Amino acid sequence: TEREQAHALVEGLLAEKEALLENALVGIVHTRARCIVACNRRIEEIFGYPPGGMIGQSTRIFYPTDYDFSSVGEEAYRSLGESGKQFSVTLQMQRVDGTPIWCELSGRALDAENPVSGAIWVISDVTERHLAEERARFLAYHDVLTGLPHPQLFQARLQQAVAFATRAGTKVALLLIDIDRFKAVNDVLGHEVGDRLLVEVARRIEQNTRATDTV
Repeated sequence: TEREQAHALVEGLLAEKEALLENALVGIVHTRARCIVACNRRIEEIFGYPPGGMIGQSTRIFYPTDYDFSSVGEEAYRSLGESGKQFSVTLQMQRVDGTPIWCELSGRALDAENPVSGAIWVISDVTERHLAEERARFLAYHDVLTGLPHPQLFQARLQQAVAFATRAGTKVALLLIDIDRFKAVNDVLGHEVGDRLLVEVARRIEQNTRATDTV
């Protein structure tokens, strides 16, 4: 009777643990020698794999290139081997169909003396947040309408160009372009047409300048 009760208790605890892992909002992976031993449902959803489709595979499937797989692995396991230190990083990974996604990756070794023998990793898909942050950084220094650098960024680049030219003994060209009768375009055809004109002018100028130039 005691053995049956203990067995039932263990089964109940295992079922609770399984439910906890399967319903977690983050991906959880158990790896050994950089191969996937176990994972929860969320990690399969993040990377687009069918149930059980990741088990036994190398964690190389997470990375766009062999270089990424190698460099991140070296850094991660070096960190995990330092007295059980946790490793965390935000990086670009890839889904099963090759679609790039941005993820937060954090892990801890089961044995700090031999981290490759086993580690638990938590992975979160932060693609939307990353893109929003990139967009915010872009808008902080670029015009919303044309996408061109706004005066603050232009001023910084001009100062850099002048400083470089001074050291190199070269020259810097600064060209101011105006649009004749632009006010008439806005007044007669409307600001929407005026905006379209600005965008088109910006596009044409960019097409006729070098990548090292600033418009």
